[in-house]
Amino acid sequence: MHMQVNLLPAQFRPKPPVRIWPVVLAVVLMLNLIITSSYWLTLHLNLIKVNNSINSMEVQVSNLQRQVDEAHWKTELEIAVQEKADYISAQLAQLTLWHPALTAIENAMVPKIRLTEITCAAGNIKINGSTESFKSVAAFLGSLQQETDVEIVRFISAEPPEKFSLYLFDWYRREVPEDE
Repeated sequence: MHMQVNLLPAQFRPKPPVRIWPVVLAVVLMLNLIITSSYWLTLHLNLIKVNNSINSMEVQVSNLQRQVDEAHWKTELEIAVQEKADYISAQLAQLTLWHPALTAIENAMVPKIRLTEITCAAGNIKINGSTESFKSVAAFLGSLQQETDVEIVRFISAEPPEKFSLYLFDWYRREVPEDE
């Protein structure tokens, strides 16, 4: 075995050749680190962007759901109101509404008078009924004039104990307050 000894001072000794592989490997590893870091940074920024987009969509969905719920509530309310209006209309259609003239005639009733027919035509009212005496018809006639304030109450006929007829003229000009 043969060995070579270099006795030159360190500054004059020949330098070993530089190997390129370690330098290339260091550069490649640095580039890899930079590329991987930028890729992860891009992924993180995209994740933040997607999360913001998801949050925005969730807010929009909640607003739309609130609007749908409100529209559904309004529809249910409209249906309920319509059902109640239909019920009230049906009940009103079944009710017999009294004209104020009938209320005045009812208030003017006296004992021993029974009404058999009330006819209204052109603002005039004809009343037919039965009684036992002329005195009852006269009391009813006076009560009618007092209760209704109609100036002309015409006595048509009376045939006690069976029937009588009265005629109230110009009722359409009268205004009778309705019962409370």
